[in-house]
Amino acid sequence: MRLSDYIKKCIREGTQISRFNVTWGVLLAAPGHIFFYLLLKYGFKMPYENFPLRFSATLIALFSFVLVRMESPLARKYFPFYWHFSLIYILPFLFTLFLLKNDFHELWLYWEIFMVFILIAFVPNWLMLLFDLFVGVIAGIAFYVLTTPEISLNPDFDIPAYLTVLIFSVIAGYLFSYSNRRGQVAMEKNSAFQALAGSIAHEMRNPLNQVSLNLDIIERKLPIFKHQDSPSADIQALDTLYQHVAWCRIAIKRGTQIIAMILDEVREKPIDKSSFT
Repeated sequence: MRLSDYIKKCIREGTQISRFNVTWGVLLAAPGHIFFYLLLKYGFKMPYENFPLRFSATLIALFSFVLVRMESPLARKYFPFYWHFSLIYILPFLFTLFLLKNDFHELWLYWEIFMVFILIAFVPNWLMLLFDLFVGVIAGIAFYVLTTPEISLNPDFDIPAYLTVLIFSVIAGYLFSYSNRRGQVAMEKNSAFQALAGSIAHEMRNPLNQVSLNLDIIERKLPIFKHQDSPSADIQALDTLYQHVAWCRIAIKRGTQIIAMILDEVREKPIDKSSFT
């Protein structure tokens, strides 16, 4: 696989957009930023909080909720770009900025790890995850540098230990997300195969029923005869026709049995033992 094809594959896997994902993200982000602004500013008395940044994150989340429901081809085409922009802004950018503005406060160290887990849940591809994470973190650092007249950071936590936990969290979260995604794909394929098998089985019943109906008509049209010691050619021909009809009925019976077995398997119905000997 060429590098460009692999990058496209990563972008496609890392952009899992559905109304369920967007709705869940909006319900988490839109009220969450306002709630935590009030909680951290007035409850925990954080040194730095910024309502315009929090409110802008809420608006970005709400707009994504509206945009994903628009039927416009232009909206569907460009929504993936907006989706990643909203994830970058709402998660790594703001969380990194508040972490720096609050001088690596212990509470914000916890929230940074939480942010990584949430980002992994929405971006289930390692390349796109690292892209969104690094872009957001770098943008947060740049915004902090540009908006802080006197930079004075005094981290008093164990940086190597914290980075170890953070890196392990990223790896563990991604592996969990990857295994979960693989399991979902396998379940979707299995459901698709079951639906296909059920559909084929149902469709096969119709022609078999038609064949059985025509065999009934043929049998009613065939004359009834008795075997003689020296059957004539006509009687031999009729006997051959009866044999072919009987073979067709056996084939139809076997076909309907197989169809019934397939449908029972699709419906996960237990095996019927009433006909066992």
